[in-house]
Amino acid sequence: AIDAESERAADRRRLAREVATRSIVLLSNNGLLPLSDPRRIAVVGPLANERVEMRGSWPAAGDPRDPVTLFEGLSSALPQADVVHAAGISIEDEDWSRVDGALDICRSADVIVLCVGEAAHMSGEAASRASLDLPGRQKEFAEAVLALGKPVVAVLSSGRPLPVSWLIDRA
Repeated sequence: AIDAESERAADRRRLAREVATRSIVLLSNNGLLPLSDPRRIAVVGPLANERVEMRGSWPAAGDPRDPVTLFEGLSSALPQADVVHAAGISIEDEDWSRVDGALDICRSADVIVLCVGEAAHMSGEAASRASLDLPGRQKEFAEAVLALGKPVVAVLSSGRPLPVSWLIDRA
């Protein structure tokens, strides 16, 4: 019975991975993707290494240890690269104290993966927000990262469309 249950769980996980893969939307690509042998990748932003947020607003009985963060995934997929991480800023609060450290990591990178968006609790039933902008100081953080002039891959995670043409045009 355990083997049958394990197989059903594996089937559900495969289906979930397929659905997730099909739901990812590439808004634009200026030729930076796929990443071609970068030596140092900075993975920054409040959603770069947040396992719980990767589950989204309807995690049901899913195990919070199961999701792979963007930082973990890139580290695993590109073992030849030096993949470094700094959140820089949180999703919602106004604390700017960690931004300089994150920007220093970005300055030393060949490419930056900027991970911004909404927390899981900001979408779903009874979770409407009054603003469609990035929460907290994420826009300001993203602007600071983009101002460095490095190649930037932006990963936007949200449960609704967000008006971020300023980000799409520059990343």
